[in-house]
Amino acid sequence: MKASIYTYPWDLADEGLDAALDNIQHVAGLNDVALATSYHTATYFLPHNPVRKLYYGEDGMTLFQADPARYESTAIKPRVSEVVDRPDYLERQAERIKERGMSLTAWIVYAYDHYLARKYPDLAQQDALGNRHMSHLCIGAPDVRQYFLTLTEDILERLNPDAVHLESLNFLPFGHGFSNPKVLTPITPWCSFLMGLCMCDHCIEAASADGVDGEALRSDVARYLNAELPNLPSQSESVQPVTPTRLAAAFGGQLRAFLEVRSGIGSSLFEDVVRTIRSRGDIAVQANHLDQDDEIALGLSVGRVAPLIDQSVTGPIPDAIKPMKRRLTTGAKMIVQASPSAFDSSDALSDMLTACKRGGAGGFAFYNYGLMRVEHLRWLGQASGLWKE
Repeated sequence: MKASIYTYPWDLADEGLDAALDNIQHVAGLNDVALATSYHTATYFLPHNPVRKLYYGEDGMTLFQADPARYESTAIKPRVSEVVDRPDYLERQAERIKERGMSLTAWIVYAYDHYLARKYPDLAQQDALGNRHMSHLCIGAPDVRQYFLTLTEDILERLNPDAVHLESLNFLPFGHGFSNPKVLTPITPWCSFLMGLCMCDHCIEAASADGVDGEALRSDVARYLNAELPNLPSQSESVQPVTPTRLAAAFGGQLRAFLEVRSGIGSSLFEDVVRTIRSRGDIAVQANHLDQDDEIALGLSVGRVAPLIDQSVTGPIPDAIKPMKRRLTTGAKMIVQASPSAFDSSDALSDMLTACKRGGAGGFAFYNYGLMRVEHLRWLGQASGLWKE
């Protein structure tokens, strides 16, 4: 059974590669490392890192020495992280993980990237009011799609992973990635949903090509938001939740049609990335579990995307695992993700993992090596019989 730990490469480098891998392999008893290859902004408290206990991370980065020339087919050029201090920085870590008999998951973050959204604002998501959302790229933009394919190819070629974890390979909702947000008055669910829809020129052109009057819809949504956002939620008709019935009727049915185009945009990119992964051999595709709500929020068709996922990651809710698994392709595994630091004791963590295994979990993934304390690694070691049986 796969038992993985999400890991930032700077923690391995700061601690000493073999010392850190000893902790992962022998103290925690894990058999897979999900190694971050590209990442988004964050501030990290690193309790057992000997070099830095607090790290103010960059606002978007690749964690390997990417060659800009490789990305000539797209306007986007990757930003190499400040932590990459040698040409084979990430490759050396990947090789050592595999040399020790563990499997390797390449953990790739795609659209959620403040740096690239600000560097290339014409490629960022844009709402109907014209606001660019400077924390994520629009997956409908041709340059963005080509960049993601090239990034995937680059990482696969460098690391030769056993699995790839796909993160934010989709549209992102309103508010995602806000930095120190100053949102002091509630925004209704309906307005928040509409503000989260990318209506940039790329998306509007795609909708228009599919028979939707994209320009008219963008204008109608903007007019609606300008009228509703100043109102108190209690005085707004937009306080009602987002439902299929409401979506079907909104804006003369044009919104529902637009959402179908949006789903096609996201699903086709997901398919293209998976096709790229499959072309490299027997590499498992891992992604967060999808349900019907994700079709709307993320712009992905569950029917198209779910069959492409070999390992579906979900939270530690034992009773939900089997119903979720039924929506996957036969043979796909449910991977339960948990943070040991969220539990009060080793017994509480072990009880939860045991219940999840009985509930149908086909593996575990723990978050995150550098963010937990060494005692939490020992807790995992005490529970490791669950995946070593």
